[in-house]
Formats: sequence, C-alpha cells, structure tokens
Amino acid sequence: MAELVYQHIRGIFAWAGNEGTYGLEAAPTDKINPKLFFGERKPRTRVLSDDELRAFWRASERIGYPFGAVFQLLLLTGCREAEIGSASWREISPDGTLLRVPAARFKSEVEHLVPLSDDARAVLETLPRFTRGDFIFTTTHGEKPVSNYGKAKDRLDRCMAEELGYAPEHFRVHDLRRTLRTRLSSLRVPFEIAEMVIGHSRRGVWGTYDKHEYLDEMSEALTAWSSRLRSIIDPPPANVVQFDGRASA
Repeated sequence: MAELVYQHIRGIFAWAGNEGTYGLEAAPTDKINPKLFFGERKPRTRVLSDDELRAFWRASERIGYPFGAVFQLLLLTGCREAEIGSASWREISPDGTLLRVPAARFKSEVEHLVPLSDDARAVLETLPRFTRGDFIFTTTHGEKPVSNYGKAKDRLDRCMAEELGYAPEHFRVHDLRRTLRTRLSSLRVPFEIAEMVIGHSRRGVWGTYDKHEYLDEMSEALTAWSSRLRSIIDPPPANVVQFDGRASA
C-alpha cells in the first residue's frame, strides 16, 4: 500500500512539473529510494490449481449476479477487471462471438478484440438486461458499471473455503490472468497467440511488421481453454475414458 501511494504521489508531482505553471523545481519523491523504503518488488507467481478452479467456479455461481458472472468471464477470457466489469452490451458483436474493448479501457490504449467461447457466451446469455443503461454488470439498472470488487472477492473467498473445506492460499483477481496464461502453455498454444489472448502488445519487429489480428487463432486457444476448464469443473465419471475429445464408457 505504501508503494502504491508513493507511485500515485510521484505521478501527481510529475504531471505538475510538466505543466510548468506551479514553480516546481523538484518533487518530494525525488529523494525517496523505493528499494530502500519498500524493498525489492517480487513478481507474483500465484496460479490456481484444479481443485481451486473447481471451487472458484462453484463459489462464483453461489455469489450470483453481477460479480459471480464477472469472475467467471475473467477466468474464461483472461481479461482485466475493467475490460469485463465495465463492458457494455454494445461492445458485444451482434452474433455474440466477440467483445470489443475500446482503447480508453485497455491498458495499451488500443482497441482489444476478445473472442468469446461458447462457455463465455453461455454466461452472457443468462444475464439480465436493463433499460436505464447499457452496462452489462451493474447494480444501478445499467446506468453504471459495478464497483467495490473487494467485498465481492471477500465473499468469493469465503465460498471457496466452504467448497474446499479449507481456506486456500490468498490470490488476487489479477492472478486469474496468470492462471489462464499458464494453462494456455500447458495446452501447447503458441507463445505469440497466448500473449495476444491476454492482451500483451506485440513488440519489436513482430509488432512493427505483423498486423494480422489472429482472431481465429485466439478463438481456438480460448475454446481449448474453455474445454479444459469445463473438464476440471465437471470431470467425467471415473469409468469414462476420453478418446479424441469424445467420451466412451
């Protein structure tokens, strides 16, 4: 929390300095050594296990609309909170197969296209529609998108603990993206496609010269992940063996 506050304050003073109208010659944050005050920032590595994914899905169903569906779509798509939680119906293609995240709500400030798997569309098809506004996930009849993820996440954690019979290791909502990305690798999805699925920008020569959208490839990757997730959530009976994706008793 202290580091987040520092980052925000530094940003405010950087903006004020660039404005050139406040007479700032230096910012108070210039003399702060982040590593000395906050230590080395370690990258997160949390990935949910099969048991946790099963409990997560069931817990999401228990907490219901709107946050339960938000959590499910975050896991199915690998999107960030704002990309799903602030989505509107007009951003969904007429055939329901694509979500267009506008540049204003995407980290790289470019439009991001998200193919929607059958399971993602199934989640959307269960949701209510309102006449006061177009937001998909809302507690104000569509006028505003959902907020206060903290309370919803606390409810999710409690329900997951009940499903598992123990309290799992703490995870953040953002860790769902890492979980999906890791699972895409286990499904042998090519690195470039897996990175595009979670909205990482194309860099270097690849980003300069390759402007193909890869929508079909991303759709195939998310469909494969959706199928794998479904098998985790609702595994086949012990006497059923899978052959080429078909069940045989």
